[in-house]
This record gives sequence, structure tokens and C-alpha cells, in this order.
Amino acid sequence: MQPKQKFLELARPYCDLMSLLSAQTARQPGKIRGIDFYNSVDLRVAVANSLEIFVLGNGYLPSIQSPKTFNEKVFATKFLVPFSIPSLADKVYVNQTAAALFGENHVAEIVWFSDTAEQLEQVVWSLPDGIYYFKANHASGTNLRITLTSEDRTAVAETLKLKAHEWLSDNFGYAWGEFHYSTFPKKIFLEKSLGTNDAVDYRFFCFKGEPRLIQVDQNSYSQQGHTRDYFDVDWNLMPILQGFPMSSAPPPCPKHLDTMVGMAKVMATKCEMPFSRIDFFWSPVFGVKVGEVTLTPTNAYRAFSPDFWNTKVGEWWEYDNSIR
Repeated sequence: MQPKQKFLELARPYCDLMSLLSAQTARQPGKIRGIDFYNSVDLRVAVANSLEIFVLGNGYLPSIQSPKTFNEKVFATKFLVPFSIPSLADKVYVNQTAAALFGENHVAEIVWFSDTAEQLEQVVWSLPDGIYYFKANHASGTNLRITLTSEDRTAVAETLKLKAHEWLSDNFGYAWGEFHYSTFPKKIFLEKSLGTNDAVDYRFFCFKGEPRLIQVDQNSYSQQGHTRDYFDVDWNLMPILQGFPMSSAPPPCPKHLDTMVGMAKVMATKCEMPFSRIDFFWSPVFGVKVGEVTLTPTNAYRAFSPDFWNTKVGEWWEYDNSIR
């Protein structure tokens, strides 16, 4: 997407400053920064697009020289902080990593994945009847629920092949500064349904490997009734709003909290990033499952409310240490 001209102009001094800041540090083996990944033309476009969505969501231009708020640090991280390769932003890789660390009972079952749709029809016909989710490993919003029965599956296979072509052709996040989704091979995959739609999402904000804030989303897969609450790791409710209303009655402390905290620490340490968000989902049907790892939440778009929390959460992020 081509950014508006005014943001292209604003991007020029940002790119110049990023070049100066990045020159102060050496490149790290096995890691890459956004400013090193992009060519000069694409960098300016990515910075311009990032500025546009940041201003739209936060109402001001971000500082990259001395960022203070959480979203300012997300913004600066996209271009100046080294990202580990391979990246746990890869949904297939994070599934494999979590299964190796915690056991296959703590991840959803991926029944097939590939970097091409060539065998997709054969795979669709070979799977047992049931509900599956068709996804891409490198993007957000790529999630298609399918039901396989004993009836003709040709139409399902054709739908999936069209989606596969669309998703595998998409350089998700590249034009918006989220270059890390382009650092690993794109894949499509089929995931077996966990058998329930009542799962609760627990998302752990981790700083230098330590969970500090827990985002709890309920009814996130419904058209209405989606609520979001924030807690500290001792399950004290935090007066924070972001994107969705708080629940009318705060959810009780889950019995599995200590398990998730421990798993979040392990996964966050694996990320080798100053900040990472480790996502879990839980249901009485299947217990605790590792979901995804997010390194640039909302692409720095959604701010916390009240504004105090944007700075407070930002203080937990030792950004200076992450680029020196």
C-alpha cells in the first residue's frame, strides 16, 4: 500500500535518524534488524505507513531516539531491534517448538503443512471427517474453518487452493514495518479443531523473558460480547482498557495460572527479544494450549486507556539495552 505523501515526507528524517542510530551498533549473528532488511525505497514506504497507522491510533508522532510509551517502543523495535532468525512469529515453528518443550498435548494438532498447494486436494480427501482450520504461518487473519464429511470434497479443496494462492502471494506486514514475517518461508497448514468454541485467550506480555501483564480475552470468536481484561501475574485486576470493554465480572484466577506463567517464561526466553507476547488458550475440554507469539502487538496501533498505562507499561520495556 502506498502511503500518503505527507507521511512519505515525514518518513525521510525518521529514516535518516534510524541510519545514525543503527550505525552505533554492530549486526548480531543470527539476527536481523528492519533497517538492514529493507532496501532504501521500501524502508521509507514502511516507515511512512508505520507513521500513518501510529498517528491514527495514538494521536501523535512517535519518538525513536528516546521512546517512552509501549507503542513507541513497538514502533522503534520494528526497525532498530535485532530479531532472531528463525522467528517464533512463524506459526508452524512456534507449534513445533512448544510441542518439543512442553509436549504435544500443549499445542493444537497440525495435520499437514506445505509451502505449496500442489498436494492440497489429495490431503483434503485423505483426512478423516471433522472440523479443521486452514491457516497461513506468516500472517494475521488467515483462518478459515472447514468441515469435512463423507460427501464430495472437491469444492472444499478448490476453495482452499484459492485461499492458498492468495495467502502465499501476500508479503504480510512488509509494507507496514513488520518485516519479520518475511524472514521465514511462507507456509499453509491445516490444524485439527480442538472441539470447542468456548476457549479463553490468555496473552502474556513478557519483558526480558519475565511475564508482567496478562491480557484475557473472552468471546473473542463471536460477533458480539468480546471482552478484554488485564491482570498482573498475581491476578490483580488492572484498570486498563484497550480495544474492547472490560467484562462485567472479572474472570476468576485460573487454576492453571502458574503453569502458563512458567511456560510463558520459557517461550519468551526462546524469543531472545526484549519484549514478546506469548499467547495461550484454555478450555475445560483440552486444557492449556500454546497459541502464537507476537512481537509487535497491533503494529503499535492500539493504545492503552487511560493514557498513564501507555507510559507505565513502556517503563517495563528496557529498550535502550535492547539496541546496544
